[in-house]
Amino acid sequence: MVITLTERASGRLREIIAEKGELLAVRIAVTRSGCCGYAYHMSLDRSPRPGDEVVEQGGMRLLVDAESAELLDGAEIDFVEHPQGSGFAIHNPNVRSSCGCGGHGHH
Repeated sequence: MVITLTERASGRLREIIAEKGELLAVRIAVTRSGCCGYAYHMSLDRSPRPGDEVVEQGGMRLLVDAESAELLDGAEIDFVEHPQGSGFAIHNPNVRSSCGCGGHGHH
């Protein structure tokens, strides 16, 4: 499984982990959201759970459950700043950007 962290994302994650003062990994998960989309969740975790894939990327340890791993393979995580705020953006080639209901999938 391949997940890419941009320099901005890697730098921001390092800052967040440094503020916590412990050696933590970043857990990334995908859940279904609505009729055609997905929601991404990021959190800090101390250690892998049984069945997790562990990806070393940008000096970070990423933990991904088996179900999410299939959906996240090839994804890129960036940290973006806008006038409305800042946050992590996941660009995922495995997820369609629209669906039959007229809504848009999250990515």
